[in-house]
Amino acid sequence: MASLTNYGVCGQVLFTAEMGESLRGKTVVQLTSGTPSNARTGAAWAAQHGVHYLDAAILAYPSWIATDYATVFYAGDRTVFDAHKPTLQALANNTVCLAFLHAAAMCESEGIHSSGFFEYKRVFASAIDVSADEAKSMLERRDYTGDQCTLDTHVGALAHIVSLSHEAELDSRFPETLYAVYASAVAAGLGAKELPDVYELFRRSVPKRFAQAFIAEGQGLPQSTIARPEAVLRDRQ
Repeated sequence: MASLTNYGVCGQVLFTAEMGESLRGKTVVQLTSGTPSNARTGAAWAAQHGVHYLDAAILAYPSWIATDYATVFYAGDRTVFDAHKPTLQALANNTVCLAFLHAAAMCESEGIHSSGFFEYKRVFASAIDVSADEAKSMLERRDYTGDQCTLDTHVGALAHIVSLSHEAELDSRFPETLYAVYASAVAAGLGAKELPDVYELFRRSVPKRFAQAFIAEGQGLPQSTIARPEAVLRDRQ
């Protein structure tokens, strides 16, 4: 199993001819966050070297792993998935093999009908419910420290969603606005804190001017404010 910062790092560590030969005939489960294009790159490398390959997306915070709250979506050869399903379910009881509105549109852009996406609404609702409880506790204590998923990590994930929206030629205003809010918090020095710390910026009405400037006709922002998603992805390679 591979779970690295991004596909740029994964390409340097895993997607090499030497690793391909050493892993020939074995199974690689890719848990690194990326786009469908990244997943296709990984699958092509695996096929070239005779490696069995599953590409996965984790819908869970670290503390949810191996609980009913965790979900992992897998794409790849169904026979490979079935052969390793008992092992994969050790990560998440909700283990799904895949062959709200913007997310549904992204699914359809990759040939997955939106009805299939909404079949998992219970999973998303459960994740939101638990996240809301954790956020409530942090807001009450005004303490946003934690070890689950920092704002830096959320910004990286949103940068992937913005990039995917552009690749699929979808309207990207919604994820870009959300990205601008999160990235403004990182620019304010909150990158190492947990996501609920964004609340403090909402109280000061800071994100609004960042978001408006960010999405205004595609104009870039001064380097002294926030980084654009493509810069975040480039810098993390």
